[in-house]
Amino acid sequence: MRWQFRGGLDENDRKAMLFTNVVDAKGKRYDIFVVVGAMGASRKIYQIGIGHPLDQLSTVWTRAMNNLVQASEARAAGAVVRL
Repeated sequence: MRWQFRGGLDENDRKAMLFTNVVDAKGKRYDIFVVVGAMGASRKIYQIGIGHPLDQLSTVWTRAMNNLVQASEARAAGAVVRL
């Protein structure tokens, strides 16, 4: 993933990555998935994630910051997700 941002790939060629077999340096396995670059690998990925054209992002962010939602808790497939 780091290679994409250190000159290895042009921004338009960058991808988000999903890791499903998460293991640390000591071999400990984790029962989670990890996604990297899902919102920031490129402007195009960011645009898709936000759901608005890039030229509207400033307006969208301003509207979002002026209309914050109350934090809540969601339950999905037996897991608790804190929002």
